[in-house]
Amino acid sequence: MLPQLLARRSTLNVSLAKDGSAPQPNEVYVIPPAVFLSIASGRLRFSPAQTDKGARMPIDVFLNSLAADRGRHGIGIIMSGTGTDGGDGLKVLKEAGGLVLVQDPNEAQQDGMPRYAMRTARPDYVLPVR
Repeated sequence: MLPQLLARRSTLNVSLAKDGSAPQPNEVYVIPPAVFLSIASGRLRFSPAQTDKGARMPIDVFLNSLAADRGRHGIGIIMSGTGTDGGDGLKVLKEAGGLVLVQDPNEAQQDGMPRYAMRTARPDYVLPVR
């Protein structure tokens, strides 16, 4: 139901990501349950989620693949959330020359992910969502 919920708040098209598809401009893709999403050769790729190896970090998985596939052409954004997922992937993306953005944690409903990303990745910009 996440695509439908996000679509109510976005002017962009929101849909469930499809394995093998090429991302399109002005589209928002939601990861399906029980898979990791990555990008390779410009295509979205699914792999089974590893549930027996500690915390599931799907954002880090995607951002690491984005850094490898797109390098300085990649853009990573971390917004409101709890925990640490995304911070390490943003660091890798920044090291690859990509643009790294983080939501201002003072306006985030949950500030754990933005604060961790700020400490870990040294983002290019920390900005309000607007």
